[in-house]
Amino acid sequence: VIDRKPRQLSDAQRAVLGHLGRAAAALLEARRDARRLIESQSRFGALTELAPVGVYAADAEGLCTYTNPHWQEIHGLSLAESLGRGWTRILHEADRARLGQAWRVAIERRQVFNETFRIRRPDGQERHVRSRAATHFAPDGRLLGYVGTVEDVTEYLDLARRLQDEQQYLASIIDGTGAGTWEWQLDTGLLRINDRWAQMLGRSVEELGPVRFETWRDLIHPDDRAAVLAEVERHLLPGAPRYDCEYRLRHAQGHWVWVHAIGKVRSRRPDDWALSMV
Repeated sequence: VIDRKPRQLSDAQRAVLGHLGRAAAALLEARRDARRLIESQSRFGALTELAPVGVYAADAEGLCTYTNPHWQEIHGLSLAESLGRGWTRILHEADRARLGQAWRVAIERRQVFNETFRIRRPDGQERHVRSRAATHFAPDGRLLGYVGTVEDVTEYLDLARRLQDEQQYLASIIDGTGAGTWEWQLDTGLLRINDRWAQMLGRSVEELGPVRFETWRDLIHPDDRAAVLAEVERHLLPGAPRYDCEYRLRHAQGHWVWVHAIGKVRSRRPDDWALSMV
């Protein structure tokens, strides 16, 4: 190919040079792509190392290929222990079948996998985790694998259960006293009332429809209305004691019902403007 004087190339030689040129170009492009892949993997690794959630990846067969340190901390497993199907050994027995079915459905329908389930860590702790994973495909539609996140939601679920128990406890107290309850949102003017509040007036919550401040105001006896509204205005001022007032409301059958209403501002804006009253 290289000589001290010009020569003529045969067709075979030209073909060989063409092959060599394409091979050289392919090698250069492969080196460029490899460098980009390494940079991309480095960025991915740096991001997942700092991520506040567990991050994992799986291949097209569903075998785990990567977990970040936070994932390992949540599950109590090392990177080596989490790879392949190693992580499945800590799944709670009662959740295995359901989880496997949900994973298969997500794959078949190409949907996001989003499930909460239990694990039993090697140290004996039982934890609740929420996992979300999405599939990623090649340009030709071929499944490449999955990337997902995991969060430990044990404390969140415990708090939600305690809150539900507290709400049921308070509801049982209110039902036991037979009191009507109301909550007034001053920015929208809407009132949320319970069944007992409506029943005292021979009505239902559904019958009253969206209850607004004007709905309640128009039910007040005309002789009592000015004094009641003035008491409300006084209570809305910062530092005012609780709202405490007796007045008459119109029953669905036309007669008047005496009520004893007690309330208090529940929340205010930074400028002390009242936002809600209960």
